Amino acid sequence: MKSEKNFFKFGRFLLLGFVSGIPYFWISITLPLCVASQTVHSEYFKGLSLLFFPYVLKPFFASILYYLSTSIIHRYFFKYTVLAVQTIIIFAFYQSSQCMSPLQFEVLWIWGCVIACFGAIQDIILEGYRINVSKPQISSTQNLLGNQTGFRLAGLFVSSGALGISHYGSWKLASYVIIGAISIAMLLIGVNSPFPRELFTKEQESSSYWASLKKELKDFFSWNRFPLVLLIHLFAYKMIDAFIRWMLPLFLYGQGYSNIELMYADKGLGWGSVLLGGFVAHKALQRIPLKWALLAWGIAQTIADSTCLFQWYLGKHMGLLFFNSFLHQMLSGVGNLLIWVYISDYCRSSHTMMRYSIISAWFTLDRLCVTWCASLVYGRTHFLTFLALGMLFSALSAMTFLYSQKVMNRTL
Repeated sequence: MKSEKNFFKFGRFLLLGFVSGIPYFWISITLPLCVASQTVHSEYFKGLSLLFFPYVLKPFFASILYYLSTSIIHRYFFKYTVLAVQTIIIFAFYQSSQCMSPLQFEVLWIWGCVIACFGAIQDIILEGYRINVSKPQISSTQNLLGNQTGFRLAGLFVSSGALGISHYGSWKLASYVIIGAISIAMLLIGVNSPFPRELFTKEQESSSYWASLKKELKDFFSWNRFPLVLLIHLFAYKMIDAFIRWMLPLFLYGQGYSNIELMYADKGLGWGSVLLGGFVAHKALQRIPLKWALLAWGIAQTIADSTCLFQWYLGKHMGLLFFNSFLHQMLSGVGNLLIWVYISDYCRSSHTMMRYSIISAWFTLDRLCVTWCASLVYGRTHFLTFLALGMLFSALSAMTFLYSQKVMNRTL
């Protein structure tokens, strides 16, 4: 009976992760792949990096959600807000599909911005729910594993799936398939919603909410408080995880790989490796503290980045591509679960939505800065210089995990 309950609970968070992942991976993977397959200009990638900015505005979106939930009938507000947001995302997906092939970058960017805005709103609700119902740390990690599995499956679907469909059909057809998947997810959420009836529970009084928001923001940048250490670690994580990987689609297309080859290797085997990495991280946290797990991951990721040198030297080589995909994506899965355990532990409070929106906004701002800088460096230097700088930044970032707080010094 207990195992059956855990199975359905895992499935619930897998669904929520899948729904949350589609808009994010559309911005971070599918659009870069679509653009890179039709142009070699890194300038477009600087524009694409700005699409992460709506995720930086999560505190602003959270305040709007709070206002709406307290000024209108808020019974089942949680559920119907998600459904309304997904409807808008579907419409934006449809509009963006009309300008993907041939590429109309400016129009595609505008609809991508709409998807990012409402994807950020959806994240606030879904992640706030997960953190609220995951009070014990062991439960938090189990729920997070289900959530991240769904999140990464969404990444597999909108990257490897889109590559395969675009190879045999078109990018427009790939968009239609993704729209169908979101529609099915909406149906499942509408029929059997796991959400509570109210979005905000302990933040219902306006004075209390805004006073708490002011205090959270004040503490957020305090030198003597825990959040500042967390901010440093989040930036370090993004530098390790995103600086080199952001430009890999452009590099791999430049090496002569086709959509179907990337689908099987970089986005097929690779995404399966991500799920393996999440499982490895889950088991590792039962034996070693989070601090040492993050440090080991940072060092391993820095060393693994050196395999890109062989990719550059040998040129197009499918065996090496498969190996690199397996290694990099597995380490990505490890790091992703570790950092979200860290974030979730900090966000768990009487103001979960507020904390999550603030910390998530900072996390995305880190990614925006890192990817924009990576695009700039890649376009102005030789690939070997870009790779050397990326590995240097990664190594320095990994060392920041040596300085930790109590939350990082305990195992599950």
